[in-house]
Amino acid sequence: SAHDHNTIYYGGNHLFKSTDRGDTWTALGEDLTTNANRDEMSILGRKIDRNSGVLSRDDGVADWPCITSIAESPVKAGVLWVGTDDGNVQMSRDDGKTWTNVVSHVLGLGKMSYVSRIEPSHTDAGTAYVTFDNHRNADYGVYIYATRNYGDSFTRITTGIPPEAGTVHVIREDPVNPNLLFAGTEFGIFVTLDRGANWHRMKNGLPTVPVFDIQIHPREHDLIQ
Repeated sequence: SAHDHNTIYYGGNHLFKSTDRGDTWTALGEDLTTNANRDEMSILGRKIDRNSGVLSRDDGVADWPCITSIAESPVKAGVLWVGTDDGNVQMSRDDGKTWTNVVSHVLGLGKMSYVSRIEPSHTDAGTAYVTFDNHRNADYGVYIYATRNYGDSFTRITTGIPPEAGTVHVIREDPVNPNLLFAGTEFGIFVTLDRGANWHRMKNGLPTVPVFDIQIHPREHDLIQ
């Protein structure tokens, strides 16, 4: 937590919180996933049962659905964001006592899209950025969204990122300059100087590689990827 160094969060299908560095844990609210039962879902048009003899029934995934991204507002304590691998974007303004699933306000996105990252703003508690990786549904589109009102509405901000950039894995806001954002994709990194209105490919010697995570050093302000 940016507000209490003893507090950490952990995600399963619930969000868990510890205020003593992990010695004890409390579940915050309800199941934040869709609670879908994968045993009732079809693969290639066929329902798979445990006696069917199909190899890799769960595709190497031990538990699904579950939380894939957790973010706490560095501006205001108690504002929490959670994204799941079955497409939910949940937010709480009371430290997890109640939750609102705001994914229905994200337009132009298929159902059950994997939430790859949520990045709350360092300057405004109501602003956050969300990226989606939908390649598991054979959709390799570029999905980056911004909200300025706690998820009541979202705007897609991808102008300048070509389709061949591939899926988006991460987005980060500069902790000093809120107009400066970085996005890591399957084929490189992009930067914007106007909060996502226009993106530009950033090379500077970086090869064409997947960028799965980005950090900005809090003291040196160096970009780490």
